[in-house]
Amino acid sequence: MLYSSYKSGVGMENKKTKMPKVFLILGLVSLILLAVGVSLIIIGAIQKVPEMGETGWFEAETTKSNFIFGGSVCLGFGLVLLISSFTPLFHKVSVKTTKYIMSETKEDLTEIADMSADIASPIITKTVGAVKEEFRDTKYCKHCGAKIDEDSKYCSECGKRQ
Repeated sequence: MLYSSYKSGVGMENKKTKMPKVFLILGLVSLILLAVGVSLIIIGAIQKVPEMGETGWFEAETTKSNFIFGGSVCLGFGLVLLISSFTPLFHKVSVKTTKYIMSETKEDLTEIADMSADIASPIITKTVGAVKEEFRDTKYCKHCGAKIDEDSKYCSECGKRQ
């Protein structure tokens, strides 16, 4: 959804980065979520819990687990939003890379196409010639050197027997 609004140009743009403000706000929200997530995990990790079996052990352990779980969820959402906030940059880099690759390979592809055409040209000529001659095998006359059919017993030029 956010990517489609970026592509369609919906939303205000930041003058410096040319990114829609939605992505800047998304980046800030993701950083806040990351900070909250890390804080909750730290609070849950350093929280003191009474020894097992003592009064209040279960409640303290549950609270500690809730802090760690909540921090992990915030951290996960923060990472997803942070990656999503860089979508315009990924798009810009991929377009530049594609244009660079196209410009670099254009000359190579043209050269390969020209070479392929040059290589194929004699082969095509030979094939067309064979079709015109009805795929006849040829040999040369022993006496005059003229080109004759392989199954001929007499030369068509000098008339001598082969």
